[in-house]
Amino acid sequence: MKERHFFGTLEELEVGRFCIREIGKRSIGVTLHQGQPIAILNYCPHAGSPMCRGPIVPKLQINKDNTLGHDEENPVVRCPWHGWEFDLKTGIAVIPSRLKLAHFAVEVENNQIYILV
Repeated sequence: MKERHFFGTLEELEVGRFCIREIGKRSIGVTLHQGQPIAILNYCPHAGSPMCRGPIVPKLQINKDNTLGHDEENPVVRCPWHGWEFDLKTGIAVIPSRLKLAHFAVEVENNQIYILV
């Protein structure tokens, strides 16, 4: 059974940046996307880097006219060491891989954020 841990408040979060806290032996980062908190393990499954130190950027896409564009609705987290990118919402690697970022369930109650670990 997962345990509920207090993380912080919604006011502490920023769009496009992770707030990083230690919960037990885990380093967890939380950011806001479309008004909702998203929590990931601060660990790159590719090489062990601190993922939450990498930028959150729009996912690159090929537009209908074959030009390169940005998908602002589906950002990715970019590894600060090697540039691997993972979908912020799903944790799935952008390039075909079995690697996936660990995500945690988040509950918000009276502007307080709780992480289920």
